Amino acid sequence: MSPDLRVCKKCGVEKPLTEFHFNRKVSGQTRWRFHSCKVCRNAAKRMKPQDRGYHLRTTFGLTLEAYEAMLRGQGGKCAICGKLPSATRALAVDHEHSTGRIRGLLCAACNMGLGQFQEDTTLLLKAAEYLA
Repeated sequence: MSPDLRVCKKCGVEKPLTEFHFNRKVSGQTRWRFHSCKVCRNAAKRMKPQDRGYHLRTTFGLTLEAYEAMLRGQGGKCAICGKLPSATRALAVDHEHSTGRIRGLLCAACNMGLGQFQEDTTLLLKAAEYLA
């Protein structure tokens, strides 16, 4: 095997090193590449519906059916901006961190936006005033 090639541990195919992501967590001169190729790593990241159901159930106490009903109730869109979810990323479950109460489903941008304001309505109103 050439030093510029590596065998993917997932698919078993010999591929050029450029087909393997660098591990950014390794610092210094000894950066290394992951053992599975980009295609296999990306496929593993995509969550299967049964995995999604497990995550919803264990994290929020929400069944996949309840999530889908909530999504239908919102017209399949983000509760804040009204955008449809992307093909690769489902809407996030927005919840009060203090009580765990589920408020709705949000796109990643809106969910992170609320998180950056630490769910503080005073800060959000100040931001809205600032923008106006």
